[in-house]
Amino acid sequence: MDWAYRDPQTYFDFTQKPPDGQRKKRYQGKGMRGDRELIRWQKVTSDQNSLKREMELYRDVDGIVNEFDRAVCELAEATLFLAGFHNPQGRGWKSMRKKVQKRPVELRQHPSAVPDMARLSELVATVRQGDQNVLPELQAMLSKYPDLVSKYRKFGLKCQMIWAHMVTAEEYVRRRLLAKVGGHKDKLKALGHGTELEDLLIDLVATTWLQIHHFEVQVATDRAHSYKIAKHRQRRLKSIIKQHFKAFDLLAVLRKNIQPI
Repeated sequence: MDWAYRDPQTYFDFTQKPPDGQRKKRYQGKGMRGDRELIRWQKVTSDQNSLKREMELYRDVDGIVNEFDRAVCELAEATLFLAGFHNPQGRGWKSMRKKVQKRPVELRQHPSAVPDMARLSELVATVRQGDQNVLPELQAMLSKYPDLVSKYRKFGLKCQMIWAHMVTAEEYVRRRLLAKVGGHKDKLKALGHGTELEDLLIDLVATTWLQIHHFEVQVATDRAHSYKIAKHRQRRLKSIIKQHFKAFDLLAVLRKNIQPI
């Protein structure tokens, strides 16, 4: 986007870069028409920059929560798979007709302190597709790292603190908000069996609730000034609500079908 001067008249050129890589100028008008086009393109550029800043602001925090959500859901699904349940095509958890025989697990003498979460994701994805031959390896991985759930609980508390800071910068309000979240978590824990995996899912529910609450505060205090920003926020909210209800669904299925030993 360039300004140019010719005699006393001012005209407006719009610089384009087509797919072939050659920059071309397109004449948009002069005088009032040029001013109008300049104002329009300044508004477009301002909206694009605002959207870019907002996406950069939430990219890191959304990435942290998405990683936490993926790990928690995979641990819960792996537990249900090993208990003899499956979720065919995402239509609901059902008991497998053919029960899987659990094989003895051989633990290493000096296991690695860091589990291979990428391999765990591959195993869970394979079982989702109906292949039960990897269940012994999945059982061995979960048996090898019994403290995996407790490690992710610390990660969940970190996510809640991050989003509490995103909601408000005032320490008093933030403490009240975290106390409210803690009360909701205690109510959910009182209805369950008190297992670590249930507590981990409750932490995920609390984290997604804080994200939804942050969106409500954002809508009330920071109105979207363009359609693109509003559409971006709507997509984020839809994804967060989907994670929220998925965590509730896994928590309900786990409490119904898995009894603590």
